[in-house]
Amino acid sequence: MANAPRTLEYAEIEVGQVAKFSTTITAEMVAQFVEITADYSPIHVDDEYAQKIGLEQKIVHGMLTASYIPTLAGMYLPG
Repeated sequence: MANAPRTLEYAEIEVGQVAKFSTTITAEMVAQFVEITADYSPIHVDDEYAQKIGLEQKIVHGMLTASYIPTLAGMYLPG
């Protein structure tokens, strides 16, 4: 992750503040997610299949991307 976690006290929160972070989801991360979840759907693991149904390439699991919500809430927003 590119940005270090921050801590804010409740009194430091102001309207308009923004919290964000970024990460790069790699092919290795997707492969590990596939192993953990056993979700071998071809839309996630097969570029040819994804192209056949109209996508440019296979897509990342939605739950893999959603798994970063707790990171945002727990590491970058006040508790």
